[in-house]
Amino acid sequence: MKRKHLALALLAIVLVMFGCTAATQAERDLRAQLLLLKNVNQPALSILYNSIEHSEYDEFLESYGLSSDQAIRMVAAYLKRFDYSIISSEESGDSAIVRAKITMMDFGDLVYRCSEALISSEFSAVLRGDASAIAETIDSVLQSGAVSSQTIECDVHMRRNDGKTFTIAVDEEFINAFSGGGIEYLRSCGLGEYADMAVSMAKSLFKQP
Repeated sequence: MKRKHLALALLAIVLVMFGCTAATQAERDLRAQLLLLKNVNQPALSILYNSIEHSEYDEFLESYGLSSDQAIRMVAAYLKRFDYSIISSEESGDSAIVRAKITMMDFGDLVYRCSEALISSEFSAVLRGDASAIAETIDSVLQSGAVSSQTIECDVHMRRNDGKTFTIAVDEEFINAFSGGGIEYLRSCGLGEYADMAVSMAKSLFKQP
């Protein structure tokens, strides 16, 4: 499997699982939304996934040799590294910008370690196009705890849709931070088309234009 396809698959798996909603009121609302993500676990992800129309996602996951249960397990492992801190916030009417630090599993290091594991132990599976064996190797790397973390400082744009609660206005900067630098990694590899696809997928899952 080419590294760019592995990178896209890993990022897509994370994005597929999170088509759900994310001092000042905006800061308090952001803390509440991020705290939900920080406390999420495998059973909670299963409930979330089963509560949405996921037939198209199942088809996508199957194309990479993954069951929904395996994908949920992988995302739960990815989220164990998630942490955050709020630096500052500024509100203007129904819009707000909250400066935050987001810590996640380093996407670039994840791709590197998965590539190394596939070359050293499952290269024959790559040559055979054995998607299930490749998926098992990726899962093993995620569960190993060997992948480093990355902290990214970003502006989280928020908007108040109901006159009360601010919610995250998902954009590329937030998606990049939440994916552990996944978007930046794809662009640095000359894979801008895949980065645009990932951003579009995330916005669709978050039901934002």
